[in-house]
Amino acid sequence: MISTFHKKQKLVKQVPLESMCLETDAPALGPEKQVRNVPRNISISAEYIAKIKGIPLEKVIEVTTQNALHLFPKLKTFIKA
Repeated sequence: MISTFHKKQKLVKQVPLESMCLETDAPALGPEKQVRNVPRNISISAEYIAKIKGIPLEKVIEVTTQNALHLFPKLKTFIKA
């Protein structure tokens, strides 16, 4: 049986970065049980993707941010230039 971890790795490898958006499920589903999730934990997902895909973290952040802005244009008002 394939573990959930290996399924996630396989999915990250197969999905193009240009098709990914990141989110945190804050305040629920934190990285540890019974710990409140916060938006800054999105970096954990970005780091995981960068490691699995073998690309710089900055690229993951840049591309997934642009993907989110494309889907949700009103987010631009919340992002510092």
